[in-house]
Amino acid sequence: MASFLAWVHLVAAAVLVGGGAVVGFAVVPYARTLPELERAALLEGVGRRFRPVAWACLVVLFGTGLVALAGRGLPMAAVFRPEEVGGAFGRALAWKLLLFWVLVLLQAVQDLILAPLARRLVQEAYAAPPDARAERLGRAERVRRWTRWAHQGVALAGVGILYFAAVLVRS
Repeated sequence: MASFLAWVHLVAAAVLVGGGAVVGFAVVPYARTLPELERAALLEGVGRRFRPVAWACLVVLFGTGLVALAGRGLPMAAVFRPEEVGGAFGRALAWKLLLFWVLVLLQAVQDLILAPLARRLVQEAYAAPPDARAERLGRAERVRRWTRWAHQGVALAGVGILYFAAVLVRS
């Protein structure tokens, strides 16, 4: 059973990090070559499709992580107070959990605030008179820049989590 849960944990991590890499390294660069409305529609569509997958992976990772901790004889509270575990394992767990919560926060900001705001600004820009369009598209581009930074933060946190997962396995 423990091997199966470890496998589920790894698959969820692979889907989350791999999916984010595909979006970041393939979809977004391609989208930059498209006209503004097509770019917004493509990114909105990909986001709408990947968002539930990403959040499902995060829930699976959290749940299987709790079970893995329990399997090592650690209390569930270790998720919120990993420093109490002590040693190299406790330090690696603390870093992995910190990066997990950073990833969750950045994913939430990206999905719930930045992406909808960028979409709304692009829609407003094309509904506005032509003389106001450039200013609104500029605002949308600034929000998209913040979205890219959030996405890059999610990716970096994911890679860091994978590193500390390897450390945990060796501890």
